[in-house]
Amino acid sequence: MTDDGCVFCAIARGKADASIVHEDDSVFAFMDLQPVTPGHLLVIPKAHAVGPRLAGDPFRI
Repeated sequence: MTDDGCVFCAIARGKADASIVHEDDSVFAFMDLQPVTPGHLLVIPKAHAVGPRLAGDPFRI
């Protein structure tokens, strides 16, 4: 979480409001402010990521 202008980093630091539904060592899951469907969630890594590179293996459970 190094980017001060990143809204997701602000959520991860607790500086921005979010309805968090899950948190573990590497990710947060929270309700989307503009949901496409009821129950639409966003899942973000706790570590700031830039561009298409992901902060881990998205297929590893």
